[in-house]
Amino acid sequence: MSGDPRCRGEQGVTLMELLLAILILGLIAVPLTTSIIVGLKTTDKTNTQLTNGNSADFASIYFARDVRNSMGLNASPCAGTTNQILNIDIGSGTTITYSSPTGTTLVRTVCGGAGGTKTLASGLTSAPTLAPSPPPANWTSLALTLSGQSNYGVELRVSRRTS
Repeated sequence: MSGDPRCRGEQGVTLMELLLAILILGLIAVPLTTSIIVGLKTTDKTNTQLTNGNSADFASIYFARDVRNSMGLNASPCAGTTNQILNIDIGSGTTITYSSPTGTTLVRTVCGGAGGTKTLASGLTSAPTLAPSPPPANWTSLALTLSGQSNYGVELRVSRRTS
């Protein structure tokens, strides 16, 4: 056998090779990790905005229709509802109650006729408010205010049909 080091089999890696591999790994890992973190933060903000937008859409669709088509206000809420905000008489023995059972949701409950309960808004930062509250007997318009996450707020103003 020759004493030449090039002829011997390699038994491992040199310190220089190890340092070079660590450097390359760091150059790849740092930007990759940063992009994942930014992506997760963006996804969270987008989900919050989407939830707020959906809450406003659902509430505006139902609230506007219910108030416009109402016969008047009904003093007795639907059974089983808590923290009532508004009770609307839509005729034919049907009442619609808007409530906030948890203080951070807006729930629409129909009793009589085709009953049912639907959560219109969730993840609110405070209970929905109605103006004027309580509505006077001769009311013509109402405003429902929802406050969501990230300083998101919406006010729904609806006038009642008079004819």
